[in-house]
Order: sequence, then structure tokens, then C-alpha cells
Amino acid sequence: MIELARRIADPASEEWYAVSLANILIDRGNLGRAEQLLAEVIKGSDGARDPEALARVSWSQARLHAAKGAWELASRSADRTIALLELSENSYNLARAHHLLAYIEIERGNPAGALELLQRGRPLVEQAGERYELGLFRLEEARALARLGRRDEAREVAHEVLRTLEGVALVDAARALAVVAEVLAETGERARAIELYESSIAQMEGSPFALDAHRKLAELLEAEGRQAEALDILKRAVALQAQVSAET
Repeated sequence: MIELARRIADPASEEWYAVSLANILIDRGNLGRAEQLLAEVIKGSDGARDPEALARVSWSQARLHAAKGAWELASRSADRTIALLELSENSYNLARAHHLLAYIEIERGNPAGALELLQRGRPLVEQAGERYELGLFRLEEARALARLGRRDEAREVAHEVLRTLEGVALVDAARALAVVAEVLAETGERARAIELYESSIAQMEGSPFALDAHRKLAELLEAEGRQAEALDILKRAVALQAQVSAET
């Protein structure tokens, strides 16, 4: 599709397909090819003025940096995305950008800032009526609350989200389960967290996102004194990592 848009001299469509493909590659763990695509888009968009088009690229850059663990760069790109979307008045995408930046802030060790971002962005996604997106907001709120030591509130929100996952697409629900498991582990419900990690991994199958769930599950099992099971999970993670590397 990118090549077709290029042949018919449709730069806007070419950019849209390239950015969409970059996001798919990020989800699959092929960060090198995603980075190459985004670099080509940025080079070809010099002088562009459409804030939504620029925001799409910036949002993808933020996701790429976050996938690499480059949190400072991810934060800058997400900040720029929010600024651009405020110009475009696209409330739904603005809400998603708030969510992404909140995730980045939690990973940077700034849960208070993340909670503030989520509280600002939540009314925007509530207006859109997207149940799954709202659930993602609530999950990041739970993570932020747990990091702030507000464990009872975090646990309550996590259980609330868990009840809303029925009917959500399988892969999306699996990722959400892993986040719920993380929150419950941090708030003392280790046995339930282990169950949810196991369920999440089973549903994600060969997804690169399962790697982090494997690692956290192994840590939990080891903390519970279940070393043999933890070792088995780590072996499965190594095999999955090799599979992901071969595919990318």
C-alpha cells in the first residue's frame, strides 16, 4: 500500500500507511524497521503543517522510544503529540496521547505526574464512549496509585477493570490482564497475580508483549519459593525471545 500511494503521488496516504506499518512493527518488536520507516516519514514531511499528521508521527516516535526504554525521548515526543493534538481539537487522540505520556511518566518514576495526566485526559475518553480505552486509563491510574503507596485504591481500581474485560478483543484483554496482575502483585495479592499472568501469557501466545509478562511471573514465582516453576517460565521466555528475534 505504501508503494501504491508512492506511485500515484499521494504523499498523505503514503505517510499514513508508513506510520501505520511502523506502529504494527513496534507491536511486533521489530523496532529497527519501525525506526527506519519513521525516519523516512520525518524526512519526507519537512515543512508539513497539518497538526494531526505531525501528531501521528510524533505519537509513533513516543511509542518507539518507550519500547526501547528511552523514557526521556519518549516523554518529549509524547509532550509534542499532546501540543499538536490540542491544536487539532481531536479529543479522542488527545486522550490517547495523555494515556501514553502517563505510562511513560510511571516508567520514569513519576507516578504523581502520571496520575495528573490521567485525570486530565479521562474526561476526553469518557466523551468518546470507548470502554476499552477507558479501562486502559483506569489501569494506568491503578499503577500510579500503587507506586504512590495508595494500595487499597489501586487494588480497587484493578478489580474494577478486571470486571470490564469481558467482550474485549483477546490480545487487548491479555495485555490488560498483565497490567492488572502487575498492580495486584504490587498490592499484595500475589496468588491472584500469578493466575492472571498465566492467563495473560496463554492468551498472548507468541506476542513480544508476553516477554515482560514471563519475566514478571518468574519473579513472582521465585518470591513465592517456587524456583522450579520460575526457571521453567524463564526458559519459555528465552525461547520466545529467540522466536521474536528470528521473525524480525
